[in-house]
Amino acid sequence: MSLTVQESAQLIRAFADHQQFAKESLRIRAKSGAMVPFELQPAQTKLNRAILKQRNAGLPVRICYLKAGQVMVSAGTAAQNFHAVPFMPGRHCLALADSAAHADLVFNYYKGFQDNYQPFTAGIPGARVSLPELVNDRDETLKWANDSFIQIATGRNVHVGRAHPWQFVQVSEFGFQEGGATLMDGLMQRVPNSPETMVIVESTGFGEGGPFYELCQRAQDPQRAGGWLFVFFGWQEHPEYQIPVPGGDSAAFQRDLDRGEREVMQQYGLKLEQMAWRRWAILNNCEGHVSTFQQEFPSNPRECFQSSNRTYLDLGALERCVRVEEPIQGNLEIVQIGPERRVQFQQRDGATLAIYRQPKKGGRYVIGADSAQGKDPEAKKGGRSDPDYASADVTDADTGEQVAKYNERVTESHFGRIIYALGWYYNWAYVVPETVGAGRAFLQALLALDYPTDRIYRKQRAAGDMRPVTFNELGFDTNTVTRPQLLSALDVALLEGSITIHDAGTAMQCRTLVRDADGHVAAKLGTHDDDVFSKALGVIGLRFIPKDAPMSSQEFQKQWNPQSYKSKTRDADDD
Repeated sequence: MSLTVQESAQLIRAFADHQQFAKESLRIRAKSGAMVPFELQPAQTKLNRAILKQRNAGLPVRICYLKAGQVMVSAGTAAQNFHAVPFMPGRHCLALADSAAHADLVFNYYKGFQDNYQPFTAGIPGARVSLPELVNDRDETLKWANDSFIQIATGRNVHVGRAHPWQFVQVSEFGFQEGGATLMDGLMQRVPNSPETMVIVESTGFGEGGPFYELCQRAQDPQRAGGWLFVFFGWQEHPEYQIPVPGGDSAAFQRDLDRGEREVMQQYGLKLEQMAWRRWAILNNCEGHVSTFQQEFPSNPRECFQSSNRTYLDLGALERCVRVEEPIQGNLEIVQIGPERRVQFQQRDGATLAIYRQPKKGGRYVIGADSAQGKDPEAKKGGRSDPDYASADVTDADTGEQVAKYNERVTESHFGRIIYALGWYYNWAYVVPETVGAGRAFLQALLALDYPTDRIYRKQRAAGDMRPVTFNELGFDTNTVTRPQLLSALDVALLEGSITIHDAGTAMQCRTLVRDADGHVAAKLGTHDDDVFSKALGVIGLRFIPKDAPMSSQEFQKQWNPQSYKSKTRDADDD
């Protein structure tokens, strides 16, 4: 029986719904041993949402999935590939595991989907989406008559990815793959950069450092993500990780929780049954070591990677202050509307200015501005070139909340124009610029645009000193004496909980600020600290921002024009 046009369209739409397809057509072996319909579990649902997010944006699917152990992400990824590959001709999928035993497990997922497949109908009479004829199921490969195939292998052969062009790739437990960097370099050369492709790299954490750690750090940094979407799934999100309270006495169990357990319970809103499982897992699965539990069953991305360095900032306090949100991205433009000049925000995806909160009428704001110094520590040690960035952090002075973020490699004069527009947009924000090296050129550019000097941080004087401010007094001079004070101010703000961080890149850099063997505080090699310093400069500004309300546009037009601070020569890129 043939389908009507409407029924065909309905079938196509339903088949595209992965959750519906998996439940109706796929089967998986339950812990009881029975084959049951594949209903997406929370970690698999999170994966599906991430895939849809990138597909709906018209992007190639590139997902870095950091997870707690045994939450069924490998099976979820296999289901996604089985949905995408055999039903279309000429599609090639490579699934890589870290060991032969794990490769067998992954192959059994795919083989189980093949052997127990139920033709998809979407409940439409006469409808039937069948699998193509299977022509090979040996050597851990499934191949169909339409020239599509899924191959399962281990990553021990680091050149395995160069064998074919691949449209779909699964890298399971990448954190444990030997030669992971070489493996991924070769593999990604064979995956077209088109929206029809999908690469999912998933793993639990395996210590600080290594290719998976580096991929997770990059994927969390909007400036370096390169199309990768970071996804994290903590143990507390998995419904199976809870057991009855010992003895059934909830009140006694709650009284028995130690300080650390109570903090974890409060921070993540956990139930006593979850805390009971956590305590059981630490004792029985992790030899009583909380640090081992945090690596295998993390609550947040930081716990997955046990640091071999001494982190400078209090990471517990940091996590309490971090509330990551998706920003609105765009640019600021200064426009002439009749007799008035105004600054306007133009939304544009992929732009380097991230807005978390729009300015409030009468609101007071602080901008910490750290201009790029051109440092490139990785290149200096023989690695890939990755110079530092110009970074600006905008904070609501009344709430301590991060409201905007800018991070880009730009010249000092261009950074001056960015801060001028950003400060204007946020009610002539109080700017705290770093003035070391290139910072002086940036400050000169900001002053040349007539930014109000009473809205720029200056060195503190004795009360009653009414001398005109000089150029050398403006800005924050970071040196061997003031640098520890600057970082300490940020640490205190985190400990007090007086600031809120919404930007994932800022949070990540705070986590990778370490103290080396000589006691020097800096970014861990392979990471940056520009966002840390712009945030710290903003914290300094919170202490010294004028208490009076920001100037109105009319007041700004009447302000003193600081001619003496203007550059006598024009910057080349001002033309």
